[in-house]
Amino acid sequence: MCIRDRFYNDRSPIAKGLLVTLISTGCDMIAHPFMTAQSRFVLQNRLPNFCLYRSIVHYFKKHIRRPKEFFQGVSGHLPKNLLLTFGFLNLFQNRPAESFMLANLISNTLGYPFYTVMRRLQCQSNLPGMIPVRYSGVFHGFKLILSEEGVRGLYRGYLAFAVVQSFSTLLMLTSTVNADMRYEAKFD
Repeated sequence: MCIRDRFYNDRSPIAKGLLVTLISTGCDMIAHPFMTAQSRFVLQNRLPNFCLYRSIVHYFKKHIRRPKEFFQGVSGHLPKNLLLTFGFLNLFQNRPAESFMLANLISNTLGYPFYTVMRRLQCQSNLPGMIPVRYSGVFHGFKLILSEEGVRGLYRGYLAFAVVQSFSTLLMLTSTVNADMRYEAKFD
């Protein structure tokens, strides 16, 4: 019996969802310093003739003494991944493609505010050109954004995100259907 069978295939959909959530959250936590770098490079580029970071190596060298800044907003990955994973559980229940796309849209819509708060946490610093430190964590960020900007502030930039997610979901769904058709044709 292989590891996949023992730890994944023999589980209920809820257990599978939790396992996928934990694995994806672990991957996001490992990649989080790079996501923070990406957010800060984007923020840096909004100011003309301003360069706080010259390269990704320079970014890591500059923050090696401030490792806390690498992981600002990391706790937002767990609730975001829970929403995304349980939206994708329709895939495991052999539901039609339309149901999968609708579940994906709903889970991404509900999870988007976590992206907003995490990006703001990633960009706050006492360094020049960055957003001044205002949020102490994900839930404090939610509270402040909601009180100052309303729900609209949490969904700023959502339309571009939704378009990209729709295309990637459609591509994933199309490639999965094509692979299933080739697999069935091979054994018919």
